[in-house]
Amino acid sequence: MIVARIIAALLLVFGSTALRAADCGSLAAASPDPLAGYAENEAGELRNQLMGARERLADCPDSEPLWYTVIRASELGLGEFPLTIARQEFASPQALAREAASRAPRSARIATVLARLDSSVASARHALALDPAWGPAALALASALAAEGANAEAESVLAGAAGIKSVPGANTTRAAILIGLGKPDQAAALARRDLTAQWPDSPEPFLMPIVRREAMATLGLALLAGHHPKEAAVQLKAAAALGSERAQAALGKLQQGNK
Repeated sequence: MIVARIIAALLLVFGSTALRAADCGSLAAASPDPLAGYAENEAGELRNQLMGARERLADCPDSEPLWYTVIRASELGLGEFPLTIARQEFASPQALAREAASRAPRSARIATVLARLDSSVASARHALALDPAWGPAALALASALAAEGANAEAESVLAGAAGIKSVPGANTTRAAILIGLGKPDQAAALARRDLTAQWPDSPEPFLMPIVRREAMATLGLALLAGHHPKEAAVQLKAAAALGSERAQAALGKLQQGNK
């Protein structure tokens, strides 16, 4: 069953090389989500989908499914920039996402990717307004609010969000908010959940190593805030080894404090 879904998704994304612009409408109608067959994806699979969608956009420049495929994979670090699509060059994932949003202005999931890349409260509010039931948009808004120190509002957004438990990393975001609210022990407990959780019904494709890395980094920060420096160092080192800049920064401060 899983194999059949994967094959179907690939066929919808890549299609026949002979498919022209006249077929774009039928493509969108047949598959509002060409990545529906995926939850956790290997990087190679997502990179292949990005390249396939990139080629198809030359014929279907207003296809929401194809734009979403390209920008989500790029957001996950799988695109090489500058990236050329339909003879137009994009310098960064943000520039690509802005183009996608202009092509599909009513797409909540494209707006959500743009909001995450921009780290903008205004952009996240716009994404959530497009579809209040889109869990990733609520999570993006909560993250943006927390980054600005509005932790109480961020917690309120998540408390009323539909389907938030199916979104990878939701516990980690909640944990970061709780750290800001001065509740490090509760934060650590939540972050630990994302070290082992699975998301078979994820609304978006994702890469598990990124989710685990962010959970480790947030757990380390929670332990640090809770005055458990030795335990914190273990988590921060693991997260830093996986590329977490915030874990690396926290680890550097912790090591300086120990001198």
